[in-house]
Amino acid sequence: MGGPDTSTLHLLLSNLQPGEYSLATEPITDTPPHSSDPAVALLLRAQIPNAPTPLKPGPERVRERQAGDRCMEKLWTHLRVKANDDPTRLKISMTHAANWVLAVAKVCAPGDGILGIGVDLESRHRKIRPGLDRKILDPLESRLQLNTLEFWVIKEACFKADPDNSGRMIWDYHVQTFERSKSQGSALMPEKGREFDYCLHSDEHWITAFAFCKR
Repeated sequence: MGGPDTSTLHLLLSNLQPGEYSLATEPITDTPPHSSDPAVALLLRAQIPNAPTPLKPGPERVRERQAGDRCMEKLWTHLRVKANDDPTRLKISMTHAANWVLAVAKVCAPGDGILGIGVDLESRHRKIRPGLDRKILDPLESRLQLNTLEFWVIKEACFKADPDNSGRMIWDYHVQTFERSKSQGSALMPEKGREFDYCLHSDEHWITAFAFCKR
């Protein structure tokens, strides 16, 4: 299965929130490229809020890490000049699914009102555990024309976009609206009053969501 369609995703992002973006994909393989720059990867990973770091990663996690590092290098190559060589000007998020890594970065400026960016990616053929909808959805969300996996990726993207997500669960984030003709909607984390805009893309193989935390 091929990777996500970054051209379509870039257009969706730009329609939702104008700005300077870069998207990067990389397959997770047993023989990753050797051109990854660990120093660049560490600099950019430091901009991902509350990014998990396995204490004792196994072989699969090592391959994910190597593919993610390669994505970080691609993001930096595309945005380094626009970020004035300052990694702290980038909002970054990354996701893994079905042997692919997808990463996104946005150049942010003071006063643009964006606290964070989040991305989630899932194979549209992923099997859903019975009862998952009852666990992650509230009664008001069920009125929206979204399936359980679409809700999952939206909520996961909002969770990742929240710079204060420590101790939170994805069901703490509530989808408020969705307009399928625009592939856009809004979400809320009521306890903190955090507001999010998101976009959603579904194709033959993938379901992808991007979210911006606005305040």
